[in-house]
Amino acid sequence: MLVAMLRAIVPFASFAAIVADTGVGFQRQVGSQLEFGAGARPKFLESLGGTAEGPERKLKSKWQKSGSKSVLGGFFAGIFICCLIPPCLWNNERIAIKQAKLQGKARHASVMIEDVNVPPMDELEGHIVFASGATVVDETLKDKYYPSVVAKNCVKLRRVVEMYQWVETEHEKEEGGVKKKKYTWKEAWKDSEQKCPHDDSNTHKNGPMPLPSSKRSEKAYQAWAAMTNGNGDPCAEAAKVNFGVYYCGEYVRRELTNWKDSSVNDLGSCTNNEIGKIGKPTLSTMNEHAWWLYKRQNDVTIGDVRVRFEQLECGPLSVCGVLAKTETGFTFVPLVHEEGGLGESLAQEFGCDDDCFPCVGTDTLYFRSSSAQDPEFIDKLNKLGMELSTQERNAFTRLKSSAALDSYGAAPEEGDLCCTCCIPQNKLLELMHFIGLEEEFLGVQEKSVSHKIMMGEEKKAADRRHNACRLFGVIMGCVAADLLISPITNFLSSHWLLWIMGGGLISCALCLVSCIISLLCTTGIISAAWIRHRPRMVFVLLTVTLLSCGATFKLMHSAAGPDPATSNLPAGAQLQGQTTQPQKTGPAMAGTLAAVCSTYTAACPLGHLKLAAETKCAKSQCNWSDCCVQAPAQRLLARQMPTKKDA
Repeated sequence: MLVAMLRAIVPFASFAAIVADTGVGFQRQVGSQLEFGAGARPKFLESLGGTAEGPERKLKSKWQKSGSKSVLGGFFAGIFICCLIPPCLWNNERIAIKQAKLQGKARHASVMIEDVNVPPMDELEGHIVFASGATVVDETLKDKYYPSVVAKNCVKLRRVVEMYQWVETEHEKEEGGVKKKKYTWKEAWKDSEQKCPHDDSNTHKNGPMPLPSSKRSEKAYQAWAAMTNGNGDPCAEAAKVNFGVYYCGEYVRRELTNWKDSSVNDLGSCTNNEIGKIGKPTLSTMNEHAWWLYKRQNDVTIGDVRVRFEQLECGPLSVCGVLAKTETGFTFVPLVHEEGGLGESLAQEFGCDDDCFPCVGTDTLYFRSSSAQDPEFIDKLNKLGMELSTQERNAFTRLKSSAALDSYGAAPEEGDLCCTCCIPQNKLLELMHFIGLEEEFLGVQEKSVSHKIMMGEEKKAADRRHNACRLFGVIMGCVAADLLISPITNFLSSHWLLWIMGGGLISCALCLVSCIISLLCTTGIISAAWIRHRPRMVFVLLTVTLLSCGATFKLMHSAAGPDPATSNLPAGAQLQGQTTQPQKTGPAMAGTLAAVCSTYTAACPLGHLKLAAETKCAKSQCNWSDCCVQAPAQRLLARQMPTKKDA
């Protein structure tokens, strides 16, 4: 919308410049016409990229130089975004609700393991547990190419190798109204071999890397891990990471981020002789890291190599997940089933935890060394229900590592997915999982924290991710709406004459309407997802809203008093100050003892007018409903105060 409004404003600036330049020319050349001459070319048109040809000026703005191709491309891009946004928003809400259910189960159904050194009993398998302790690795890790570089009590040891190379960058430059690709080259340190295929002069060529680098994980499962994963072969990794009597499988290891630089005092010899041809390594500090630098000359040149090492250290660890048993031992896997032995209450749907109802606490189970002989503990454990099916438990038991079970996970139900048109549903879900919108829960923190603190931090992290996705979806919806109407707004703003004849106002109105429609559509999709996945909560909210509106209307109507129409006044009733017409009284009227409004001395309610003093009341004693009437529409806001005569 902002782009379209700027597109509508820029022609106004162009028109103002035209008028100013025309006025200056008229002052300098008296008697000349206001139109530009046949060979005139104002300087401001050159700055705007326009031309002036013949007696009729033709202003070609910069955004028109690209022709109709860019406008048409933007239109189709808007259609693509409109097809992409609904399934993304729908799945984001579906995953957010599922993540809330999983965290709710982990918050209320976790078994607290007091000591990670106490062997668990078999009945704990398949239940949600929380444990806090420290990781330990018994083996010594060694680098593949530098045997003298070792690491103790570490999960991983990574070798980082970078070579000083030419890096090719592609740019788009507009020449004569046509966009052309241009290429530039610069020197930089890279951990993979860089290619320069568009260097026709062969002056920016890189040789092969003499020594490969390594990466932290074989496959980064999320975007934050891919950004720092590196290139090359997988680094050296410990076969088993002990966590008391438990062990950390791949599900836990991929969440660890405690990487530190390795202190290597002696690099030693390298099994790869190619790197030794460059020169002897010297220790140097570059970019806040200690590097072993191989260089041919005093200064760094193309082809020089630097090497450093980093390690994933052991330390304190807190884990909340499902306990699974493999051939290696007991480990932790994510919670994937949103439904199970413990259902979600209505209070939990509204985000209320135990702090909302301090008087109604949950019975937390603690596993101790004596729990295996405690019948009460086993009975309460069985009531929580299993989070792993029999097939899943049998499959884990036959495996050496929990990560080898690729089939573990819960696929979305058939009615939970939204149509993605031409976009593959599986690819879209993989992309959303890659950016951190997970359909599973495994709490891992590399510090010693309580179960309550961990769940609070995990909830905040999940809320930030899903709120960012909602905001991005709303913004992209507005961008898509602007792209869809871009052919119309581009035409209406293409020339200053069209703009001043109403094209600018129409463009702004179209942008405003499209933005409103886009906001209604995106918020409607989000609301529909909550109605589908949270029907109880939505029903309660609608019921409370309707009851509140009804009660508010009733109270306001009661406070305003009765609403008699002026035309329905009793016979002989007149507003105060009006002339009273003589009335005929018959025998029936003579015998009545009704009072008149002169006896009513109180003030009328706000917004009401007092009737004339001789107006008769319905009973022998007057009240405000007999002597007060709501003011007409034109005097509704006027306040009628009692006069001295009434007092």
